[in-house]
Amino acid sequence: MDVKEFKNQIPFIIENGIVCNIKDIQKILRDLGQVHYFDYIGTTLRTDGEGYILSVVANNYSANIIANKRLYLNVNGFEYLQIVTSADGTVSFDLVDGDHVLRLISLNTNLPDECQPGLNSAMELYEEELKEEEEEELGWLEDDEDL
Repeated sequence: MDVKEFKNQIPFIIENGIVCNIKDIQKILRDLGQVHYFDYIGTTLRTDGEGYILSVVANNYSANIIANKRLYLNVNGFEYLQIVTSADGTVSFDLVDGDHVLRLISLNTNLPDECQPGLNSAMELYEEELKEEEEEELGWLEDDEDL
């Protein structure tokens, strides 16, 4: 496959679409900040509320936890992320696993650069901390394999 063919296979999503790549899903979720969440099984709303996304990981052992207005998400617990823009312009991010859907609607409507100068550097620090945590977790798992 030449470079042009490979380049044309990279997804390009604007406002609506399905994201399957784990890294892309993590990138999108980490940027949402404060959200209104809705937890559906089929068409039945089980619960909803507001909270802040504090952690987004991709591993095989962390649970998805929503408690005390905080969301700790493990994208490996979902098949894909669907981005949907409604007629009124509201964008929802649906994490889908079979008939279970966790819908997230960001309550932050400003772009990060507009809302707080220096936020990008804070986000970079946060992402570095997450990488360090993931590396520590991987080291812990590798140590267990040696047993």
